[in-house]
Order: sequence, then structure tokens, then C-alpha cells
Amino acid sequence: MTFDNIKFERHSAIPGAIMGRLVLPNGTSLSVVGGVDAGLYGNGVNTFEVLVSTHDDVIGYQTREDINALIASLSKE
Repeated sequence: MTFDNIKFERHSAIPGAIMGRLVLPNGTSLSVVGGVDAGLYGNGVNTFEVLVSTHDDVIGYQTREDINALIASLSKE
């Protein structure tokens, strides 16, 4: 699985932001959001804010490549 598997839609609570979710085969899920001037740690174009279901804190300003590496790492857990 890669970043390209994340299906994005308009964020339900933050105007101008997008949100997407990916559930890995091992059950770990990633919430990926972003938006310009939306108060998020990513612009939703080339950087994103990620929350992993097994972690407590968000990971900000992640590129598509960063997210691909995170998905690969989490898939091994």
C-alpha cells in the first residue's frame, strides 16, 4: 500500500481542508489531513498531517514520500 491508496475528500469539520484514511492489513489506520490556512500541519498539496492509530501524537509536514516510508514501516509491525 502507498500514499496513492488514500482516498481523500473534503474535511467534514475544517473548511478548505481535505482528509483521508488508510487501514493497513494489520489493522493499523492512518488519518491524513491537510489544508492551506486550516490550522493543520500540512498544506494538503505536498505536505500532510498524519495520525497513526497506534501513536498518541500527530506527525506534521509529511511529504508523500515520507508517508510511503511510514506505511512501509507500519506494515511490518
